[in-house]
Amino acid sequence: MVARSPDPDRPQYHFTAPTGWLNDPNGLIALERNGKLEYHMFYQHNPSKAQWNNIHWGHAVSTNLVDWQDLPIALAPEAGPDESGCWSGYAVMDGQKLSLIYTGSRNYDPVTDFSDISICLAESEDWLHFTKHGCVLESPKDLDLIGFRDPIVWRESDGWRMNIGAGFRDPKRGGAVLSYTSSDLKHWTYLGVLASHDAKSHDPIWTGSVWECPQLMCFENGHALTISRWFERRGYGVVALSGIYKAEHFEISGGHELDAGDAFYAAQSFQEPNGRWMMIGWMPETRPIPRQLEAGWSGVMSLPRVLHLGKNGLLEQTPAPELEILRGQGWKQHNLLLEGRKALDVFGTALEIRAVFNLMNALRVGLIVRASPDGLEETRIVYDVLSRQLSINRSDSSLNPETAHDQKSIKLDFTGSLELRLFLDASTLEVFAHGRSISTRIYPCRSDSLGVLALAEGGQAVLESFEAWQMRSIWEKS
Repeated sequence: MVARSPDPDRPQYHFTAPTGWLNDPNGLIALERNGKLEYHMFYQHNPSKAQWNNIHWGHAVSTNLVDWQDLPIALAPEAGPDESGCWSGYAVMDGQKLSLIYTGSRNYDPVTDFSDISICLAESEDWLHFTKHGCVLESPKDLDLIGFRDPIVWRESDGWRMNIGAGFRDPKRGGAVLSYTSSDLKHWTYLGVLASHDAKSHDPIWTGSVWECPQLMCFENGHALTISRWFERRGYGVVALSGIYKAEHFEISGGHELDAGDAFYAAQSFQEPNGRWMMIGWMPETRPIPRQLEAGWSGVMSLPRVLHLGKNGLLEQTPAPELEILRGQGWKQHNLLLEGRKALDVFGTALEIRAVFNLMNALRVGLIVRASPDGLEETRIVYDVLSRQLSINRSDSSLNPETAHDQKSIKLDFTGSLELRLFLDASTLEVFAHGRSISTRIYPCRSDSLGVLALAEGGQAVLESFEAWQMRSIWEKS
């Protein structure tokens, strides 16, 4: 394992690249070797600078989804279809070969964001060193597209299927997923449009003009399609669409934001041999670019999440149970009456927290993390009973005016007690509640912004159960 730089904003139990830039997770796959499961994670990576450019595929492996071992870079740009970058894609096993199907970029123009795009293939028999086979599918010229990238591949009974994120120039057709079939991963036939949606419509949800990183998932009780919304050269989070997949078409019936924060994008899912669906997303920085360049690193992978298809097509997320192996020192409290703010005698920058609230007659309840003793720096996670909105309020998260000072919210549908799960790791904060999530970044300035508090406003509440753990670093063996 390559040691990571000692930056106080750098997470300790979330995956980061050894140095430089990291964005989209790619090629997430669970493989069996010698009777044991291995998780391979590839990712967009600029090893030379903490800035998007010169995109390679980094590579790491884990046996538990938590502790990762760095492996040699899998793909690097070179003369040919990927000379401007090896962009996003997927990984599948083809016999004994691990095959990477990815977006090759050529003639990229940073001013116009134009690039000659093709779908490329690389293979490896040792799952470590990859041989490129060049372009296997060119961007179609007859569909009048403004986007074409991010292939997802899987095997069906009659061969391989590939979905590619796209966007039509006609806004009424909007973002789309294009479907292809192949018998050998090298020769592809166009099947048609899997799904699309008017770029200006908000019914059932706004989906942008280009769909990135499309992922079709089949559960026992239905189907879901996740896409990352792209509009005017900017990402707008991940959307989960519910519907029916039949005869190479996905009929959209509903949709919702998968994560309400500003630090969860380009999410990719994979299915384990036991059928469990897992997801990891990219948590981009929200601090100024000069600070990223100075630190020498940028970008974090989210923690792995288990996916379930709930009622009304809601794609629910829960933190992977494997994360429990990170727990160290713990704290517990039960049945604590709250009225106002209450310090919990818990301190740290790398914590997992579980809290269950009986709302009683309070109007707002929640937790405060990364709090300084005088309260000048703190991040508030608050549930508003009347609006049924859970929010992360960053108005006082940092004394640095260049960082975000806004609020991110999501509506919760639950009965009974409110249960919150928080994963705090330096500048990352992932909050889970009743199948929903908010992920964001915070950058406190003060070294004493370490406190944890509970609160109840407008009345009383009971903190029925509170558990917190200090989380170990996954780089501690470096």
